[in-house]
This record gives sequence, C-alpha cells and structure tokens, in this order.
Amino acid sequence: MTWTLVACVLAPWILTRVIKLCHDVWKAKSFSWSMLFYDGGFPSSHTAFVFGLVGFFWFETGASYWFFISLVVGLIVGYDAFNVRWVTGEQSKAINKLMAKDKNHKPLNERVGHTIPEVIGGAVIGLLVPWLIFLLF
Repeated sequence: MTWTLVACVLAPWILTRVIKLCHDVWKAKSFSWSMLFYDGGFPSSHTAFVFGLVGFFWFETGASYWFFISLVVGLIVGYDAFNVRWVTGEQSKAINKLMAKDKNHKPLNERVGHTIPEVIGGAVIGLLVPWLIFLLF
C-alpha cells in the first residue's frame, strides 16, 4: 500500500512537471534548470498531485471518508489554483506595468495561477495515473 500511495501522488506530479518543462523548452527554444520550478501553465502539477491522492483513495478504499476528505482538499486546491492564484498573477501583471518606469522595482512573478483548462488537465492526469497503477499492479 505504501509504495502505491507514493507512486499515485508523485508520478502525476513528476509527469506534469515534465510536460511543463517540455512545453517551456519548446516555447523558449532554450533550457534553464529554473524551468523545473515554474508555477502556472498547463497542466497544474499541484492539482495533479492532490488528485493522485484522490485516485489512490478511490481505488484503494472506494467511497470511504478518506476518499471524500481527499476530494474536498482536491477541490479546494483546484479552486485556489484557478481563482485565487490566477488573480494574484493578474494583479502582478498590473503592478509590473504600473511600476515599469521605476528602476528599483523588482518585477513580480506573473506566472502564478492557472486557467480552468490547466486545472482540469492536472486533475485528469492526477486521476489517470493511479488508475493505470492499479490496473497494471
């Protein structure tokens, strides 16, 4: 059970980070190690991580209280990613635009949150990976 739990939460997170890295390298035509730690973009790795946990509990325990607790946490993480964090990114863009003439202003990170498709993509990957793990093992 322990290795499947670890695999079900880490594998979707790693997969989404690799997908983001490939997309960013393709888009930028260059590679930087810092790209591994970017927030935002498709798919949401935080959502994939927590929905990997949701998938694990569904396949391991069915409709148990562990499943429903993890589902609620997953929905909160998804909501936070596309609502609260996305708005933070939009505010960062506006502040950076207003402060562009100030030489002492360090630009804020504008790539913070996610769009709804990015969150859904993370959730789908987060649920598919545990399904494959339980199917194959």
